Amino acid sequence: MYDDRSTGRVKTHLLLLKIGILAAVLLAMAGIVVVFLTSETQQTPSALTQTARTTGYTLYYPKLLPKTYNFEKNSVITSNGLVIFVLVSGSNNVKISEQSIPNAPPDLSHLVGFTHFHVPAGDAALGHSLGQSMGIVMNNTTLITISGSKGVSSDVIRAMMANLRSLPSP
Repeated sequence: MYDDRSTGRVKTHLLLLKIGILAAVLLAMAGIVVVFLTSETQQTPSALTQTARTTGYTLYYPKLLPKTYNFEKNSVITSNGLVIFVLVSGSNNVKISEQSIPNAPPDLSHLVGFTHFHVPAGDAALGHSLGQSMGIVMNNTTLITISGSKGVSSDVIRAMMANLRSLPSP
């Protein structure tokens, strides 16, 4: 004969397991919502849009910036085919430099201490150099380097790398 108490315990354990799985799914969904709420879509700065028309290669800009980060006015520098601009959040800054892909591009998978992965803008590597977070994104037209000042986390650099989108060019 079956013991009603042991069957009841099994049903209770299964119900608790289902509740636990549901709670884990809800927590994961909440984490995704938090990421989206802590990012802001910003209009591409006109200085970069204008620069994109004259570079001869595709420029990129993060479609979403981590919350509190903004484009630093008058930070666009162009020199010898290199385009540099700065994003700031209080005392933290992130410098993005872009250039035409070199004839002998670096092999991102061989950078020591960097993690190699893919983002919509191309192949990517993320790591640290001289105690600062640094990311590199490379595709068939552009080599992009993103470096943070001390205090900028690799999560901020990774988020910017993941959100790079090409700017319109003629």
